[in-house]
Amino acid sequence: MFLVIEKRPLHSPSDKSCPSYLLIRLEAEMFLALPSVLEWVMEEHEFQGMFLEAGMPEDHIDAALTRFHAYGDSPKILSQNDYVTAKAIYAVMDARVDPDDAHSPVGRYLISLGARIADWEDKIAQLTR
Repeated sequence: MFLVIEKRPLHSPSDKSCPSYLLIRLEAEMFLALPSVLEWVMEEHEFQGMFLEAGMPEDHIDAALTRFHAYGDSPKILSQNDYVTAKAIYAVMDARVDPDDAHSPVGRYLISLGARIADWEDKIAQLTR
């Protein structure tokens, strides 16, 4: 029994602007895991919506989600543009997440993003002294 989740383009793989979809293939008796798979897909959609609403470039969303799922944190802030985008994402997420939510994926991402923002602000403060 196994579950295969693949992200495939709707059109040509070389066309980076084409939308993609998740192919979820269940093998054997994995139908029992379907609710958790659906929750995962819904969380991905929720993340993408918040990132887009905050102005994150669409071509950066997959990298941010991949990093979060692999390492459990948000991407590092490496430039002023990253910082501005991170602040916008934080504002959107903070408005939607319950203040006591530290365990959901969105809550954990928000905590990680807040730490990245604080690190960037500390770094800039040290450079301007």
